[in-house]
Amino acid sequence: MANVDAPNGFRVIKKQEQLTKYPVDSNNSTAIFKGDLVKLEADGNIAPAEAGAGNVVVGVAVGLQDSNGKALEYLPASTAGYALVADDPRCLFVVQADSGTSVAASDVGATADHVAGAGSTTSGDSGHELDSSDIGTGGQLQIIGKEEVHGNDWGEHVNLIVRIAEHAYNTKASI
Repeated sequence: MANVDAPNGFRVIKKQEQLTKYPVDSNNSTAIFKGDLVKLEADGNIAPAEAGAGNVVVGVAVGLQDSNGKALEYLPASTAGYALVADDPRCLFVVQADSGTSVAASDVGATADHVAGAGSTTSGDSGHELDSSDIGTGGQLQIIGKEEVHGNDWGEHVNLIVRIAEHAYNTKASI
């Protein structure tokens, strides 16, 4: 049975003690959605993380607020606010692999980058996916396994369990 192509970003599956509230400044030119990988900027604000090995990630946005603390479905581009981020470097996430390449059990342990797809302004869900075309050469994420639920089979669009390999709190890379 083929997996459904329905990206919705990253979901936390290994709980952590708490989330960290980070500011987002109005200089951010990209909207932030629930499930987006985010990076820590030099000024302490966060922004969506760029795809590609070497682009360090601080965590996954799991909640968004306007500058008054009101909960939002997503934070529009060029809008100041806050993001609640799952930023524990030991945290595990579920994310869908993108189109074009079949992912196999033999890919467990390999690393890959992410694809920063556009999120939904209706649902607030992220469009971020794992870049299956660079498994073994990308570096941002490490594949731990696949989500063990009915209908999730190895192949294209499989939901994978991953950890952030290039993490701001677990690497010597500069921000």
